[in-house]
Amino acid sequence: MFAWLRDLTSRERRTMLACWGGWTLDGFDQQLYSYVVPTVIALWGMSTGAAGTIGTVTVVTSSFGGWFAGALADRFGRVRVLQIATRCPRVGDGYLSPLYQWLKGAAVKTNEYLSVLCPLAPGTNPREPNVVACAA
Repeated sequence: MFAWLRDLTSRERRTMLACWGGWTLDGFDQQLYSYVVPTVIALWGMSTGAAGTIGTVTVVTSSFGGWFAGALADRFGRVRVLQIATRCPRVGDGYLSPLYQWLKGAAVKTNEYLSVLCPLAPGTNPREPNVVACAA
């Protein structure tokens, strides 16, 4: 089953490991949300519809970033776009943006949260389609 992995050179193995790690970490936050949603519903009194809307909007709007990066990769090359997307801080993640995190935390209603999330979510997923293409 893993014979193909042994056939790879060390450089190809490192590339495969980097792609796997990037893909795993990219999906971690969305997967974590699905685990904590029952607790959030219970503690904050959020409706299941609001929790589902937040999860759905996050996935749909972040997919726009993947589509956009795929279009750029078709024009400029997958490796180049993957390098840029990996080296540049992603605006939508907000890991480097305290203001973005504060705005998400200060949102009291679902529509307030979505108004902060939607404009920046397309910046959260530019790497995934290019990781798949480079690993293949």
